[in-house]
Amino acid sequence: KGPCSFPEHWRGRWFQQGMGEIEVTNINMTEHGHCVSHDGNNKYLLLNRAKMCYVCLVMTSKHHNLIQYKKSYCVASDTIQEVCGMITGDFPLITMIKVNGAPIQCPLHGQYEYSYTNGSELACNHPQSSIHTCADNSKVLFHFQKCPHISNSHEKTVTFQCLATWETGGDNYMYGRFSGPHLTSKESQYRCFMYSIYGSGGSMSMTADSSCQGLQSPSIGMNVFTLAHKIDKVRQTRCNFPNYFSDIYEWRDVNSRHKLVVSKRLELLEIMDILEPSFASRNTQARAEMRLKLVCIGESSTINTGSAKSVQILTYATDDKCESNYRCIRITHRVNKLIELQIGKSYDTPDNACSNVNFDKVKKQILLPFDSPPRPCPVKGIFNYVHKKNSCSGRLEIGCSRDSEIVVDTKCVGSETADILQCYANWTENNNLYMIAGRVDDLRKSADCLVYRSVPNGHELEADPNCASERVIVLGHPIDFNIKSHIKTCSASSTRTAPVSPAQSQESKETGIYDTNAKNSGHPSSELENPSTGIINADSENKSSCMKSISFAILVGLALNHLCSLILR
Repeated sequence: KGPCSFPEHWRGRWFQQGMGEIEVTNINMTEHGHCVSHDGNNKYLLLNRAKMCYVCLVMTSKHHNLIQYKKSYCVASDTIQEVCGMITGDFPLITMIKVNGAPIQCPLHGQYEYSYTNGSELACNHPQSSIHTCADNSKVLFHFQKCPHISNSHEKTVTFQCLATWETGGDNYMYGRFSGPHLTSKESQYRCFMYSIYGSGGSMSMTADSSCQGLQSPSIGMNVFTLAHKIDKVRQTRCNFPNYFSDIYEWRDVNSRHKLVVSKRLELLEIMDILEPSFASRNTQARAEMRLKLVCIGESSTINTGSAKSVQILTYATDDKCESNYRCIRITHRVNKLIELQIGKSYDTPDNACSNVNFDKVKKQILLPFDSPPRPCPVKGIFNYVHKKNSCSGRLEIGCSRDSEIVVDTKCVGSETADILQCYANWTENNNLYMIAGRVDDLRKSADCLVYRSVPNGHELEADPNCASERVIVLGHPIDFNIKSHIKTCSASSTRTAPVSPAQSQESKETGIYDTNAKNSGHPSSELENPSTGIINADSENKSSCMKSISFAILVGLALNHLCSLILR
């Protein structure tokens, strides 16, 4: 009846049983042809130019990841009503699943035991198989047991990821993808389910191939799963994470490798990957991988860890391998918007999860708010430095061009550069000043933890490996400077001598973490900002003398200009 084009959200690559991948554009569909007419509803008339005939597709979008359609014979008629009228109720319903579609939350929650039929009238029910939910709520783990009395049963473990769910005529359907050993082809990976889940269990029937054909009911079919909820071994009592999470729910580690999200009820802590910004912008379907879920189940206890008090909380954790165990965590709220987190080892029982020995070799993770903007650096001025482990030297401009920036001018044999860092947070601990700083050009906001401390011959600035595992690299070396002298305070005349050479951040292999507030100035920052030390503030007499010299030069210039004008007349 009118111009034909497929909906925009249909466009892309799809998989179909027996045909492989199909490309859908605005007007074309692989193997089917070029769209020439659309009835305004769900009927499309396509011209197959290879066969020079017309075909009708009656298409229904069941989910943004899944389309089902019926197809007519390819005929000479070019009338949409006539060609589509050939389709009857017994024509097969064809299913297409979107390739690389974003996974969705599975309707299976908790843990189940199940028996299954595998094309046999006998059920494999001894021993019972099991389903485990994963940290990523789009995934569940199927562990199939082998039954001695079922010849075609096998012990295997596979992961299922949900891609689409929908309802038709009161029946619930689920489509997804299995992954595991020997599942190499898409035909063997994709499966369709009809399911019924209720309080104590449920049932599911699964197709024998990647289509959705042959499903009659959740309890009838070639492959039927009879489910029973496993008794939740987690303590029924729930607790809450500390109240300082109530103001900020999203956090990140210093390396910007992981994002941590606390639920609004303060019962659940989720740890997930942070997508590379350039990849996320190219692939809008990209989804961050969930690494760990921690449910608060034990009352917190306060322990003294030295310079600050920590709370210790028992949690029930599920990881990205779909394994669930008890884990104890320690949270230290050092200063405003700075949290230190330690996650203990996993245990099958809660009894020993919170013993001190479990934290002896556990890395401390420092968290800062996810969208932390740059903040003023706690130190200000221009300093000379030498690298402690090579022949490089240079100067630091802290808070000069911008109060949140550090310019690191470096000269080595045969090379020189100027790197620009920006400060995100700072705090003092044990007479040391800590700064979180990263490159201004890093979209990921990967940062490092720099420690500024007093030493007998001055000060030193170095990266702290206990604070962050990804170090800011300057000409191939991490920051490890002896600060020999203070040149001057920041002024409008301060300049950078070396060309700026932006460097790309390197991805860390571990999770590190740290952040704070510039208000809490401990001993180091107080020492730095004391005018009597000469580190930050220049002598006021020198400043006055400089201003007088500038004023005199301006007056002389004006007088000379006036004299030249008189001579030219």
